Amino acid sequence: MSRFKSLSTGTFILILFSLSPSCYPADKCSVCIIKSRNLAPYEYVSQKVLESLQECEESIESRVFDMEGDPEKGKQIVQEIEQAPPDIVLSIGSESTLFLAENVDDIPIIFTMVYKYDKINQALSLKKNFRGVFVNLEMEEPFQILKRIYPELRKLGVMYIPQYFEDQITDFEEAAKKSGIEIMAIEIKEEADIPKAIRDFSPQIDALYLLSNPLFTKKEVIKRIILGTLQSKVFVVGESLEVVKKGGLLGLGFEINHVIQSTSEMIKDYYRVKDIEKLHNRKCEGFNLYINERTSKNLGISIPEDLKKTARKIIP
Repeated sequence: MSRFKSLSTGTFILILFSLSPSCYPADKCSVCIIKSRNLAPYEYVSQKVLESLQECEESIESRVFDMEGDPEKGKQIVQEIEQAPPDIVLSIGSESTLFLAENVDDIPIIFTMVYKYDKINQALSLKKNFRGVFVNLEMEEPFQILKRIYPELRKLGVMYIPQYFEDQITDFEEAAKKSGIEIMAIEIKEEADIPKAIRDFSPQIDALYLLSNPLFTKKEVIKRIILGTLQSKVFVVGESLEVVKKGGLLGLGFEINHVIQSTSEMIKDYYRVKDIEKLHNRKCEGFNLYINERTSKNLGISIPEDLKKTARKIIP
């Protein structure tokens, strides 16, 4: 007689259930999400990662915090999660990741939406409880595209806020040199600095590159920058679709759905192995190209047809 025939129906079903694949253990799982700021991309990643986890296991207990770019707020969040530690923390953005690296040692942390630069590398290099997803474009590629679109490009202004990208400016300069482009770094500390910076630098540059940061996600700020530069026939390149919608010539943004997928997979992998040190950092290098055709026509700049075919979106 078969061994299974001697089992009751209930026991047989229980065995099948125990052998069925599952992303997580049977116990309820707790995830704490900490966003650097209340920005649309961070919120989107937060929602989509949670949806992905809930598809795999309904018993997910989640808490979501917004650090608001404020270290004092960060301290309050750390105190709260230390009182009731989650299984794992998901840190979204460079600010919260850098803060947590300096203040948390004993809770597993997965980070995402983080640009890889010297300050972050140094902070994470000795942290055994951190693994995550870096979002990086290949440094040379944006400059190669810009040169194809505008071969006369010689001087490129790069507008940035020191607390986000000061360490990356040198990398930009080295990568741009390979395409025969000179970088003029334009440091902005607050919104009030922008009009003067545009007046001072527009006569000296051929194009302006906006490095992503919370200030350059504000629609009114983007519009003010683009209107100011167009008067000098300087075109604007950004790292988001919003810049292109407001009149920027090009947008070169990372593939956010790839980031979401990689982040979700890392969290699921953690629950399988229960050891953050067994995970490996991931890097998302794919990017989306956005083009504003009206701006290209107004400036007399011709976009190669093969680039148009690879564009994620073209604004007519």
